[in-house]
Amino acid sequence: MAVSAPVIFLINNISTMDFVQQVHHLYNLLEAGNPVEAMELYYHEEVAMQENEEKPRMGKAFCIQYEKGLMAQVEDFQARVLAQAINVEEEIVFTEMEIGFTRNAQRHLIREVSRQKWQDGQVISEKFYYKEVEVLG
Repeated sequence: MAVSAPVIFLINNISTMDFVQQVHHLYNLLEAGNPVEAMELYYHEEVAMQENEEKPRMGKAFCIQYEKGLMAQVEDFQARVLAQAINVEEEIVFTEMEIGFTRNAQRHLIREVSRQKWQDGQVISEKFYYKEVEVLG
């Protein structure tokens, strides 16, 4: 069966392929255990990040500082994308992830869904939805 070339549209001067590749690269960095690098590359200077209904964290520098603080407290960070939906036209990404880490000699697991709004090739807002952190032992 012949494989046809991908159809590429231009939306906001960004090709759909470029946008999808950026999203995939960000999540590849997360899965490789590099969330700070992903944020440095793909998060907007004025990003807003929110956990459930908590007050959003505002600004790339503050969000990166917060993430570095979290990562300093954990060992054996692992992230895995379970499912993802990318709306290229609206630049919105929904991702279901499973995140595991060890803190204080206990293994923790989070299953979450995030909603990202992208603008000009960067995440301008992100909200995480999850029930609780499960302690495995």
